[in-house]
Amino acid sequence: MKLTISRESLLTPLQSIAGVVEKKQTMPVLSN
Repeated sequence: MKLTISRESLLTPLQSIAGVVEKKQTMPVLSN
């Protein structure tokens, strides 16, 4: 149970961080 909870708690922040990184990478491409 502890492993599943830790995975879920880690996945949600990682997904949000990945979304921010993707936005930062796409913005310079669009500006160019």
